[in-house]
Amino acid sequence: MNHHKSRQTGRQSPICTACGAVLLLLLFGLPAYGQPANDECVGATVIGPIPFTDNVDTTTATSNPADPSLSCNGNGAQTDGNTVWYVWTPDEDIAVNISTDGSTEPGGAPLDTAHGVFTGSCAALTEVACVDQGLTDNLFFEATGGVTYYVKFGEFLDGVGGGNLVVTVDLPPPPEQIILESTRDGFSAPIGSLAPAILGPSLLEDSGQTPLIEEVPMFMKDPYGLSGATAPMSTLGAGGVAPLQNRGTVGFSTQASGPSGFKPSKATSRIELMQIFDGAENDDNAFVLGTLIAPPDTDGDVGLNHYVQMINLLTTIYDKSGNVVLGPFGSNLFFAGLGGECEKTNRGDPIVLYDEESDRWLVSQFAFPAGVGDYLCIALSETGDPTGSYYQHEFDFTGIGFPDYPKYGFVTDAIGVMVNLFNPFQGAALGAIDKTEAFSTDQTHRRSSPTTVAPATASTSGKSHQISRCLLIPRSARWPRFR
Repeated sequence: MNHHKSRQTGRQSPICTACGAVLLLLLFGLPAYGQPANDECVGATVIGPIPFTDNVDTTTATSNPADPSLSCNGNGAQTDGNTVWYVWTPDEDIAVNISTDGSTEPGGAPLDTAHGVFTGSCAALTEVACVDQGLTDNLFFEATGGVTYYVKFGEFLDGVGGGNLVVTVDLPPPPEQIILESTRDGFSAPIGSLAPAILGPSLLEDSGQTPLIEEVPMFMKDPYGLSGATAPMSTLGAGGVAPLQNRGTVGFSTQASGPSGFKPSKATSRIELMQIFDGAENDDNAFVLGTLIAPPDTDGDVGLNHYVQMINLLTTIYDKSGNVVLGPFGSNLFFAGLGGECEKTNRGDPIVLYDEESDRWLVSQFAFPAGVGDYLCIALSETGDPTGSYYQHEFDFTGIGFPDYPKYGFVTDAIGVMVNLFNPFQGAALGAIDKTEAFSTDQTHRRSSPTTVAPATASTSGKSHQISRCLLIPRSARWPRFR
């Protein structure tokens, strides 16, 4: 009996060995742990004819420490989460949008992605483009025919474990054009007649109260202890820093010497600083608004006869000798009498800009109520006197996005406007306001069919400026046309 069992075992051993070999071969024939076939650069999926779309489950993908990190996705120490690779060699020069729109986590929430384009070989890659602007991302990329590109798709920072990655490569869509009408327009009384009759850059000190905080940065102080003037640049140390022996007890922590090997040019050595004076302080926020605010959001510009400074929620107007002409006062005073959120709220992110060509001032900040609503407030002076009257315009961004961090630029017949759209984050949006409409109390609108013109330049064409196409923005972002 025992011998029979032994013989059975002997007969079974070759069979089991063969089964084990087959099983081993099958296991080695699959990617380890079920990883996607394009988990590594050497196995990159080929991007076929445009338009191209692919779906891949990245929950079992890995991150190879030897791969280059996505520069737009952190400080270089991140893993980029679960990553996969694609490769593409276009036949001709072409501009494309490489998108992850539609990518989701296993639970259905949008997958927070990041991706970048590289040239070279898998062993020596050089990043040439990268995007991480929102949850899913769109990378507008101009490819050169005949060049091989590797595209790495990952997740924000170290990722959440991957999901269903949707990769689309297609021609860029035209920017969405929006004619954004001003919802309120007005003309203020002279600001000088509306602002409180308070002078002095530090109101708490002038009132005899104890300052709540001393926040004037030391590097803005006059290193010579002089009022209203500085020594010539030729007497300053290397890098434009005053020698320590000339500073008294101001308390600079900067080293006396500049960067190693720094040598002022002949042009710089002849420059003399015309004026240094203390601007508005955080104490002024407390005195006018009853609270301290940080960060300061400092902005200012110089006109023919004035310097206008805006911090947080306050504006102060100086003459060129540093004397306070008006203020500080709440910056929503520029919208007095307009009604709406621009007048009722004072939210900040201030911008002041002087237009040398027209001798006019622009001041701006955003507004939002306690409930729903997003607004951009723009006022333009009637003359070159910043204490005079202002044309007022309120733009309603509700439903488009919150217009954060607005920036402006003047050309002959238009005012360029750029904002970052949030809620949700959509990237940058670019638009323009016709100067003729801006310097008026009429509603800034025109609902005629949009016609494409070149990006705004200093010209006297008289054309109504349409949206500039000179910037590449995420697919979901909108390009308001301010009219």
